[in-house]
Amino acid sequence: MLPPYERVPKQPLKKRGKDLLNASKDALKGRRVSKEEYMERLDECYQCPYMQKRMGTCRLCNCVMKIKALAPSVGCPIDKWLPSNSGVESSQEN
Repeated sequence: MLPPYERVPKQPLKKRGKDLLNASKDALKGRRVSKEEYMERLDECYQCPYMQKRMGTCRLCNCVMKIKALAPSVGCPIDKWLPSNSGVESSQEN
């Protein structure tokens, strides 16, 4: 685990804005990853030293990971999981 005082290299603001825009588009279209892929993404996040477990946010991109992990068009800032083409409509989920 990283000490709280350690300087963490942040994801560039332009990239964070692009991810937010893409995640918003996914939400408006009702697209999200499958439940299995969502759980795999969250497992990777909660094992990462950059994850702030109490807050549920990433120290690199400042995103709430339970929300970001749902969006198929965005990925982890350090490539632990990548954007996915397997997005499903939210009404089609099991």
